[in-house]
Amino acid sequence: MPKRFEDIFEASKDAIGYAALDGAILLVNRAFSELTGFSKEELLRMNARDLIPEQHKEQRDRLVAQVLQTGKPIEYEIDYLRKNGSQVPVSIALSAVKGEDGKPTGFAAIVRDLTERKRAENALVRSIEQLTLATRAADIGVWECDIAKNELVWDDQMYALYGVKKKDFGGAYEAWLSSVHPDDRARCDEAIQQALRNEKPYDLEFRVQWPDGTVRVLKANGLVTWDPQGRPLRMTGTNYDITVLMQAKDQFRVMVEASPSGLLMVDENGTILLVNLQIEQQFGYERAELIGQPVEMLVPQPMRSHHAGDRAKFFAHSELRAMGKGRDLHGMRKNGQEFPLEIGLNPIRTSEGMRVLASVVDISERKRAEQTLQKERDFINAVLEIAGALVVVLDREGRILRFNRACERTTGYSSEEVMGQRVWDLFVIPDEVEGAKAVFERLLGGEHRNEYENYWKGRDGSLRRISWSNAVLTDSNGRVEYVVAAGLDITDLKQVEEQLRKTERIAELGTLASGMAHEIGTPMNVILGRAEYLLQRTADEGMKKGLTTIVTQIERITKVMHQLLAFARRKHPDRQVVDLGEIVEDSLEMFQERMTHNRITVEKAIEADMPPVLADRDQLIQVLINLVTNSLHAMPEGGRLRLSLNRENSHIRLGVSDAGHGMPEEIRSKIFEPFFTTKDFGMGTGLGLTVVKGIIEEHGGTITVESVVGRGTTFWVRLPVGEVPLKT
Repeated sequence: MPKRFEDIFEASKDAIGYAALDGAILLVNRAFSELTGFSKEELLRMNARDLIPEQHKEQRDRLVAQVLQTGKPIEYEIDYLRKNGSQVPVSIALSAVKGEDGKPTGFAAIVRDLTERKRAENALVRSIEQLTLATRAADIGVWECDIAKNELVWDDQMYALYGVKKKDFGGAYEAWLSSVHPDDRARCDEAIQQALRNEKPYDLEFRVQWPDGTVRVLKANGLVTWDPQGRPLRMTGTNYDITVLMQAKDQFRVMVEASPSGLLMVDENGTILLVNLQIEQQFGYERAELIGQPVEMLVPQPMRSHHAGDRAKFFAHSELRAMGKGRDLHGMRKNGQEFPLEIGLNPIRTSEGMRVLASVVDISERKRAEQTLQKERDFINAVLEIAGALVVVLDREGRILRFNRACERTTGYSSEEVMGQRVWDLFVIPDEVEGAKAVFERLLGGEHRNEYENYWKGRDGSLRRISWSNAVLTDSNGRVEYVVAAGLDITDLKQVEEQLRKTERIAELGTLASGMAHEIGTPMNVILGRAEYLLQRTADEGMKKGLTTIVTQIERITKVMHQLLAFARRKHPDRQVVDLGEIVEDSLEMFQERMTHNRITVEKAIEADMPPVLADRDQLIQVLINLVTNSLHAMPEGGRLRLSLNRENSHIRLGVSDAGHGMPEEIRSKIFEPFFTTKDFGMGTGLGLTVVKGIIEEHGGTITVESVVGRGTTFWVRLPVGEVPLKT
C-alpha cells in the first residue's frame, strides 16, 4: 500500500477493515478499533463474525455469500458488538478483494457508526409525526398509503422521482410497484410486508425504471401507524434520489474514493495535496483544478484573511477535532455560491512533514430541512396563539404542556404559571373533577376523539362554561402520548339561550294573563261590586267583617292581575321632558306618613342643575314607589333611607339605599326573575322588581343592585340624558 494511502487509511474517520474469506480479520485501522473498543491486536485474533450479534449472523452470512456470488459490492446496516457488550448500529460497505487470477481472496469493509444518524432519524420521525409530515424539503418526495383502502398519495416531488405525470399514476400500491425496476420488485414488496408485520423498519434502496427507460436509484424510509388493536392503518414515508451516490460507489475501488464524505489533504502552507470525488462534487471543481492550489480558494472571501492564521495555529497545536466548533462554517463553490458545511480535522505526521486530512460534509439539505421544520413550528405556534379557541395540550398524566393565549385571556393565568400542573387541579370545579378525569381516561383507553362541557375557574374565581373537542396524538406503537383539547367559551351563548327561554316564558305568560284578565277579572268585578253594595246596606257587624274580608282579598287578586298584565304586556313609555328631582320629591311625599310611623329617616343627595331626561313620568314614579317600598320592608324596626341623584357621563344615576338586613349572593342574583320573592305568602307577588327592570330597559337604561348582609342594599338606576331610540 503506498505511503500516502496508508496515511489516509489510518486517518480516516470511517472504520476500515480487511478479512480473509473465512472471516479472519487481517487488517484494521485506528477508527475500527475505536468503534469496537477492541485493540488492533485483539481484532487481528478475531473473526469478523465475532462482531455480529447472534440474531444478525445469518443476515451477515447471506450478504457475504451474495458478494462472493455476484462480485458486486453491497452496503447494508447491522449492529456491531463492542468489547463492553453494548451494540452499535453501523453501515457496512462490503466488497470482494480479488487476486491476480480474478478470484476473491478476501473482503474489504468500510464501517460507519450510525448512532448519531439513527438518533437524528428517530428525532426527525417524531417531529414529522407531531407536525403531520409538514417537512417539504425541495428534493425529498413524501408519500402516504391508506392500507385498508389501498390509496397511495404522492406529493409533486414523488412524480419527479419516478419520472411520471400525475395523470398517468394509478394511485394504488400496485401502480407504485410497477414503477420499480423488475429485478427489485420482489425485494421492495417483501420490505413493505415486513414493515406492515412490524418485523423490520422500512428502510430500503432500490431502482426505479422511468417510462422512457431511465433507471434511477432511490432511498426510501417509511413509518407505519397502527390502530389500538395493532392493525396497520396507514404508512407514510419519504423517497429521495441517491443515483449519484450509488454511481460513485460503483466507479471507485479505492477505499478513500468510496468515502461518503469529502476528503481533502493540505500541507502546512495550505496547499491542496489530495481530494476525492466528493470534494469535486461539493465545490464544483475538477480534481486537476484543485491539486497544488491554496485551500483558501474554497473559503468565502470575507473569511480568507483569517483562515491562514487559524490554519497556522492548528498546525502548531494539532489534535483531532471538529473545525470551527460553535460557529457556522461555509465553503465557496466554483460558481461563487456559498454553502454550509461541517469539517473534521485530522492531523497526520508524515516523512514529508505535517499534513491535515479534512473531512468535509455539505449540510445544505440539513439546514434547509431544519429551516423548513422551524417555519412549520413557527406557523403552528402562531396559529395556536392567535386562534380564538382555547387550546391546551396535556401529557398522559394530565399535566399541561401547552397553554395558548386564549386560555390565558380566559383564566387570567400565564402559560408559565400553569406548565406542568394538572388541569383538573387548577381549573375544574370540584363537582366536575371526576367527570373531567373520566373523559381523559376514555381517551387514554382508546377513544380517539370525544366532546365534553364543563366550567373553568379563572384566577379571579369567575366561572366560564367551555365546550371541548378532544383528540389524541399517539406514538408509532399506537400508545397515546398527548391529549389535545380545543375549547370554545359558550358562557355568553348559554346566557342568551337562558334569556330566550325567559322571553318565551314571558310570551306564554302574556297569553295566560290576557285570558285570566277576561275569564277571572270580569267575575271578580261583579263579586266586588256586590260585596261593596251589601257592605253599605247591612248593619250586622259580623256580616260587615266578612264582606270587608271579601273586598280586601278581591282587591289583592285584582292588584296581582294588574301587575301580571303590566309585566307581560308592557306599554311603550310616553316620553316627555321630566325632572328626576321632582319625581323623587313627589314619590317620597307619598310615603311621608308611613316613614314617620316606622321611624325612617331620609337622606337626600341631589346634585343641582341636573339635566332633564325624556321619560314616562308615571312609569318612573312606579319605579320609585316599588324601590322605596322594598327599602321600607327591609327596615321594619326603622332605619335610614338614602336617595341620591347625580350625573355620570351621558347618564343620570339614581341611587336608593337602605340600612336593612341585606341579601346574600344566592338571593341577590335572582331578585329580577319573575315570581321570585322572599316575602311571606300573600305579602308579595314577585313581579315588582321584574316590572321595574322592564321599565328601565324600555327607557334605554340599566338597573343594578349592591347588597351586604347585615349592612343594607343599594339599587342603582342609570337613565340616558337626551333622546334614545325606543327598543323594538
